[in-house]
Amino acid sequence: KSAMGDADQQAATDAAPAAASEVPPAAADTGDASLLNIRVVYAKKTVKMTVSANSTVEQLKKDIERETGCPAALQKIMLKGLFSSPDKPELDSRQVAEAGLTEGAKLLVVGASAAQVIRMTAAEAAAKTGNFTLDAEAAGAAQQPQKWCEQTQHRKVLDKGKPSDAPFAYRPGQDPFPEGMLLGMMDHRGKVRLSLKLDENAMVIATNERTQKYPLHAIQGVTSQPIMGHEEYHILCIQLGASDRSNYYIYWFPAQYVSALKALIP
Repeated sequence: KSAMGDADQQAATDAAPAAASEVPPAAADTGDASLLNIRVVYAKKTVKMTVSANSTVEQLKKDIERETGCPAALQKIMLKGLFSSPDKPELDSRQVAEAGLTEGAKLLVVGASAAQVIRMTAAEAAAKTGNFTLDAEAAGAAQQPQKWCEQTQHRKVLDKGKPSDAPFAYRPGQDPFPEGMLLGMMDHRGKVRLSLKLDENAMVIATNERTQKYPLHAIQGVTSQPIMGHEEYHILCIQLGASDRSNYYIYWFPAQYVSALKALIP
């Protein structure tokens, strides 16, 4: 019996390494393999983050809120198109990998910060209670935008008339910015084309003389005013640098794309 017991024990000892070798060698690395290193661009700043490919978009937005201060409920996120938006909550239940997030991806986040929300809430409360001073009202009146259509520099372009190939436009409209080049618009020299490269987070402006690409985070702002008599079109002002001297004006820009373009510029 002792000999048989020793033999059985030896057989079990010999079998042990074989059993251990059946464990998949990658099992221990499963957790690391599911982690994605990404970059998040918000308010002209880039934050590096590491997230799980198995986490949901909703969880990612909470992580972004902790890193940037932009409330998850207000975040509009772009990744080669719309990744998440406050008005599309159904997108947030997806796993980030399913939604297209990959290693090294760059997300563009647009939305008011918590501090900005507090300031806006305070302003709305003051408006409801009528707590405005005469000086504040006067300041508000002084800040009313000028009518660009009446300024000489813009009239020189508008007086040439709407281009025969101007893009279709209507109002009110809040359409997503179209894929490809938007044609048929004008600048102060002639025809201009505009497109967005969301996979590169860039705006492309092309004229007959040159084509230039501008990173979205480097653009300081986008404003517009409707063209009188043709309110379905706007004069679009893109501030490409730190001062107003860098303002670039595009004429006959379709009104339905204004909101989408402004939303992309933090």
